[in-house]
This record gives sequence, structure tokens and C-alpha cells, in this order.
Amino acid sequence: MLEVGPGPGFYSVAIAQRLTTGHLHLFDRAPQMLDRAQRKLTRNGFIDVGFHSGDASEGIPLPDNAFDVAFVAMVLSEVPDKRACLESLARIVRPGGLLVLLEGFPDPDRLEPNALRDLAEDAGFWYCDTVADNWHDVVRFRRPPPPV
Repeated sequence: MLEVGPGPGFYSVAIAQRLTTGHLHLFDRAPQMLDRAQRKLTRNGFIDVGFHSGDASEGIPLPDNAFDVAFVAMVLSEVPDKRACLESLARIVRPGGLLVLLEGFPDPDRLEPNALRDLAEDAGFWYCDTVADNWHDVVRFRRPPPPV
């Protein structure tokens, strides 16, 4: 699983606790945030985590079809080239894999579910569903299987 823009690891420990197989990888443009996330994960007993630094607008330099799930929480609105980021995610999420986008209040830059859907579908993902409450929108997509 890949978490893009984890910051200091706000969701990372909860994600790691729920992984029953595989590994968690974090990708953030700020190495100091990855350091903070790593300390938090280590304190909670999670040491088999990958850490990668870079700018998501320039593409995510990870292998093709490497991840079953990519999780992006309240970060996409901060990425200058959202299209490049999502196209990169479409390359590294395996066919049939999930892209989960979370946006929340009171973030003034929050992207609405319809905007997320437009962006992800333009990158080649298929829309699955939206789960919303008063504070969060979670929009899920699936990478389509290769053509036969």
C-alpha cells in the first residue's frame, strides 16, 4: 500500500495496523515529514515501511503496478500538477487496485467529490463510490484491468 503525502504520519499507524499482508510505503515531498512519520511508526512497532521522497507533480518514481492500494488524504489540492500525480498513480497502482482519495473540512482548499472524480477518471481510473459525512468525503476508484 502507498500513502501519498502522509505528513507526520497522521493516518500511517492506523493504516499499518490494518494491513494483513504486504508493506506500507510512504511518499512525501518533505523528508522531515517522512522522518516524523517514521519515528511515529517505529514507536508503534512498525519497522518494515518504505519511505520515498519526491514531488508528486513530477511523477512518483516507483515501479509500475507495484501497489494494490494508493491512499491520498487531504493532499491532492496542494499538488500543483494534479494530472501528473494521478497519471503516476494510475501507472503504479496494479490493474484492479484501488485509489482512495480523502478530503475533509475545514480545509479551505478541499476538493469536492465531483472534482476528484473528474481528475481521477481523466487519469484512467474507474469511479467506485463516495462515502461522505459532515467532515470527510472518501472517494474510491479502481484501476481498470488491461484490455484483452
